[in-house]
Amino acid sequence: MRWPLNNQAQLFRELVAQVIQQNKATEQEFLLSGLKAAPKVVLIHFVPEVDGQRVVSVLAVGRDISKLRAAERRLANSNAQLRDLSTRRETAREEERKLIAREIHDELGQHLTALRMGISLLRFQFGASTPELTPQVERLMVLTDKTIQVVRDVSTSLRPSALNLGLVSGLEWLTTEFVTLTRVPCTLHLPSIPLTLPDTHITAAFRIVQESLTNIARYAEATQVSVTLSPQETHWLLEVQDNGKGFDPDAVGRKTLGLAGMRERGLMLGGKVIIFSHPGHGTTVQAFIPMHKDTY
Repeated sequence: MRWPLNNQAQLFRELVAQVIQQNKATEQEFLLSGLKAAPKVVLIHFVPEVDGQRVVSVLAVGRDISKLRAAERRLANSNAQLRDLSTRRETAREEERKLIAREIHDELGQHLTALRMGISLLRFQFGASTPELTPQVERLMVLTDKTIQVVRDVSTSLRPSALNLGLVSGLEWLTTEFVTLTRVPCTLHLPSIPLTLPDTHITAAFRIVQESLTNIARYAEATQVSVTLSPQETHWLLEVQDNGKGFDPDAVGRKTLGLAGMRERGLMLGGKVIIFSHPGHGTTVQAFIPMHKDTY
């Protein structure tokens, strides 16, 4: 065996000197190569040997961890491939949601509106001459109105039309709906500078906030909620905060896919999602969204 790089030999000597000076064990990985053999990763433990109070020698014990590091690299590559597959699947699902929502809203909505107008015209044309027709027409009008509302609700649940106008519009719609449904005050703080993000990032960020507000409505028992979007040096910070009862993220995280889903969406953004919470002290969800060159 020989040292392939002089800087590793220098590091070895420095670590030996450090152990002698500090009388404290340490360890370091080294890449070793032979004349014909493949390079190996060796983890070397440096242990001081003491005579009284003085270090008289340093024992260096090496362990070949090449297979371990190779397995870690394969696992990392596999995780990266799975994350890429998950990202593509989620993107395809969001595109499908968008398409279905548009079809339901435009096509089915138009047909139902035309049907309602036709029923209304029947009442106008024949209501006076055929009084017994009026109750049936009114029942059909009520049924048609309910169906139109169901279509709107289904379309909105798939993808709110406000989201097509950008993340800011989507957040405004989301917080308004939250206040309407829960009667819990929710303040929205938006940046004064324009925000431009890819549609996939907009959708992922929207879903993170949507999941956060859903959890607050179901579990938090909060009396005040805030959603803040602010620019940082290299990223946008999207924060959802409540003053509810909080929870233990480590305990709850093993029982629900919601928190894991938010973290996964953060990775899809090329950033991350951090969840801070403690029983009795509320919850804060922070999503870090990388900025793009065309942000401003």
